[in-house]
Amino acid sequence: AASGSGLFGSGGGAGLFGGSSSGSGLFGSAGAVASKPEISAEGGGKTEDDDRFVEEEEVTEIEGWKPSVTLDVIDVQTGEEEEEEVYCQRSKLRRWVVDEWKERCLGDARLLKNRSSGRVRFLMRMEKTNKICANFFPVKESGLCELSLNQGNPKVLQWMCMDYAEEGKVEQFALSFKDKELAEKFREAFEQAKEANSGGSAKSSAVSPSPPHYGSLA
Repeated sequence: AASGSGLFGSGGGAGLFGGSSSGSGLFGSAGAVASKPEISAEGGGKTEDDDRFVEEEEVTEIEGWKPSVTLDVIDVQTGEEEEEEVYCQRSKLRRWVVDEWKERCLGDARLLKNRSSGRVRFLMRMEKTNKICANFFPVKESGLCELSLNQGNPKVLQWMCMDYAEEGKVEQFALSFKDKELAEKFREAFEQAKEANSGGSAKSSAVSPSPPHYGSLA
């Protein structure tokens, strides 16, 4: 019985499921290990199928076809290339239209000095769109560019000028600031710009009309 072989095998014999040590049965011995493919030292089990894959190349041009839209970078000229900024403050600009104040834009009120001529202009663009809403030379001329408070409000300065934002015509503007200190700083910079332009080249040739009655701004 010790050396015989049965259905399950004996200690040393071979049965249906093999022996406990060296016998071979239907499922082999307990110590047998299934063989695995060898992994190469260069990186790992490359097969013949790998050679069928080719690295993709980006297609940037198709022969005989051209896109209708190009993405070339264009250098946009703003007209400010020959100027340096001497003043800038975010504020709200209003314009006098048909007996009432109407908001013109919210943005940076700027004074730009031309590097060659030394002339200074006031330029204000609308935020986000960059549309020009005011564009004129502060000048020493009767009835034009004379700053005054709007109904005594120290945070709002008003004046008339020959504006060229759209076409050359006399406009009445009012500029609102966050506080009176900012308004006074603008007044100082504006008066300095008038002095810089007093040589005559920046003066307006328009006849200034009588100032209208300005309504109150909060």
